[in-house]
Amino acid sequence: MIYIGSKIFHTQKQLEKYTKDLIYNNLNTSININNENWEFFNNLFNRHYERTWFGTIKEIIFESSGKYYKPTVYCDKGIETISINHCITGRKPTYKERLSKVMRALIEPEIINYKLDNHECCNYCGSDCNLECDHIEPFCQIRDDFLAFFGEPIDDFRWSENNRLISKNYLFNNAWKSFHSKNATFQMLCKKCNNKKSNK
Repeated sequence: MIYIGSKIFHTQKQLEKYTKDLIYNNLNTSININNENWEFFNNLFNRHYERTWFGTIKEIIFESSGKYYKPTVYCDKGIETISINHCITGRKPTYKERLSKVMRALIEPEIINYKLDNHECCNYCGSDCNLECDHIEPFCQIRDDFLAFFGEPIDDFRWSENNRLISKNYLFNNAWKSFHSKNATFQMLCKKCNNKKSNK
């Protein structure tokens, strides 16, 4: 049994369906204390593993992003984008998942620079819509090769001033950025082609 405020769900699948239907019916709607669905969503977000970090929630707005729904949350820490799946499952990400998030954040400037210089069209179909930067050799392979060579940092992670999860191990950070820069190759793909590649 899963209790979300006054509502009771027998399975996680039931909670997921109810949540997604409610989000669909409230797209681009300001959900705050005056909204009839406020109690449900506020209690749902209480299941998020970082709930205590972002403090009091003041407003939630759901926007459609393809087949996904992106919640923009206005809270004590500012404006956050929070995973609905983490709220539904109530699961805390593993150390490896958090480490991957940190490692992706460290290479973001390199990704941005590539996008600025290479934004013409999709390398597969030629489309110029919804372009994304893709690792030709998968990011997870480059990450694992680096960790096998360098080892995993033994420290935990902390939040930066701009609300990013970061490592305090600067030797690790610099070694990873250098390794990625030397070993990663990119291409621009449209969202559709990138999703097809990722699902293979």
